[in-house]
Amino acid sequence: MEEIDKFIYTNELLALYGKLLTPKQFEVMRLYYNLDYSLQEISENLSISRAAVSDTLKKALGHLEEFEHHLALHQRNKTLNQLVDDLSEQNLNDNAKKIIEKIKEEL
Repeated sequence: MEEIDKFIYTNELLALYGKLLTPKQFEVMRLYYNLDYSLQEISENLSISRAAVSDTLKKALGHLEEFEHHLALHQRNKTLNQLVDDLSEQNLNDNAKKIIEKIKEEL
C-alpha cells in the first residue's frame, strides 16, 4: 500500500473506530492524521515526549487495524459503496434513483 493510500485508510479507520480508542490515543491520532501536526508539535501540545507520541501512534494504529480485522466495517462500506456505484450506472427510473441517493447519503 502506498503511503498516501495508507494515510487515507488510517483516516477512514479513525473515523470508524476512533471513539473506541482511549481519549489520549484518539487525540494523538486526531492531531497527527486529521490536523497534520508533527510528532514534535504533538509532544509540545500534550506535554509528553516525542517517543511517547510515536509509541501512542503505533499502538493506536494497531488497535484500529485490530478493530477492522474483527468488525470489517471499512471493507463493508467499501463494498456497499461499490455496489451502489454499479447500480447507479444502470438505466433506472426516477424513484430508484432517489432511493440510491438516499443510500449514498447513509453510507
